[in-house]
Amino acid sequence: MSKPPTHPPGPFLRTGLLGLYLTFLSARLVPALAYVGVAVMDLAFLAALPRVWRRLAAEPFVWLAAAFVLYCLALALAPPAGPAGQWSSVLALLHPWLLVIPAWWLGARLDRILWVLGIALAGFLVKSVYVLVEGDLWGLIAAGQRSGLGMSAIPFGLYSATAALGLLLLAPRLLAGRWRAARVLAWALALALSLEGLILSQSRNTWLAWLLTTLPLLWWRYRGARGRAVAAAAALVAVLAVALVGANRQAVETRLGAEWDTARAVLQGELERVPSDPESSLGVRAHLYRYAVDLVGRRPWFGWGPASNRALIRQHPNPLLHRWTHLHSTYLEILVRLGLAGALFYAAGAILLLRGLGRARREGRLPRDLHLFLLGVFAMTALWALTDSRLGHADWNFYWLLFGGIACSYRLHPAAGPRPTG
Repeated sequence: MSKPPTHPPGPFLRTGLLGLYLTFLSARLVPALAYVGVAVMDLAFLAALPRVWRRLAAEPFVWLAAAFVLYCLALALAPPAGPAGQWSSVLALLHPWLLVIPAWWLGARLDRILWVLGIALAGFLVKSVYVLVEGDLWGLIAAGQRSGLGMSAIPFGLYSATAALGLLLLAPRLLAGRWRAARVLAWALALALSLEGLILSQSRNTWLAWLLTTLPLLWWRYRGARGRAVAAAAALVAVLAVALVGANRQAVETRLGAEWDTARAVLQGELERVPSDPESSLGVRAHLYRYAVDLVGRRPWFGWGPASNRALIRQHPNPLLHRWTHLHSTYLEILVRLGLAGALFYAAGAILLLRGLGRARREGRLPRDLHLFLLGVFAMTALWALTDSRLGHADWNFYWLLFGGIACSYRLHPAAGPRPTG
């Protein structure tokens, strides 16, 4: 008997790609359509599964994801902090691990990856401009107020920072080809909007994470570069940065100059002097982090259950902290809810994805600029996650399905392995 084919036939591929593109174009633009895209992409994958399961069964990341599913189900069946809300929380935690599905349809193909990144950026920026204009928020910006342009400010800052990082690292690729003037204009506008979004978020940790990631990567990307085009692009970026910081000078100075007394008290270990009201983001985090460390120490291995975070926060002796629904740190969220055993799944997953990118780069399948961009996304997100958490939120799920999916595609589709074909 002949072996079954290891790739989906044309109709499955076309349907899967339709769902893939619809998902990431609409992720911020029209979230309801994005869920339709996810459904189409997933159904096409399930239909193709009998033909591709052998390739998937050979990939360690797939087995890791399956083990994580079983682990979360086991915790939900016997939750230490009570059964309420466990199943919905389990589903929310599992969603980002479905990155195997977009990874399969991406096929580790550069044309698809660049196309998906481009439409995701377009959808993100178009929705931001729409909210800005429709809501007449110019006065808000002029007054130096914080905004996420229709979404929570802190994740909006991360996504804007990601867009700016990609535009800078991929600039030569984006600006090459015909219609050079139009390309430069579109690129400059997209970069200006992304940087303005980063500033508008007024997220100090996001600012720091972006600078710590972007500056060394830009040096590594363009070291030794020469020529008028490079000099002109560098001058344009410098002018944009100076102009935007100057236009938002009051907001930047106010944000950076705030909470020095709180920071000093935290560093000196005098938490009784640290405020816990919502106006002090640093103070809230200090109190929640100390509480989280205590919780982890009491149940270190398997945590308190997938849905335990909100109930545990409401048990904090300080009622001012009861309004928060998470611990303001992705790492502490994972440790409290899933324990050290759960954290090992995330660590192992990150290692596998990074190793896959490194192997693809060595084999010449992953271009240098895209490789640096993906490494930058991982590094910046890791820093950002120190002080915030979006586990279970739709925007974070789409963000991770996109970038985790790109990384995973290079594991599912090795140099000599099968790829989806039409």
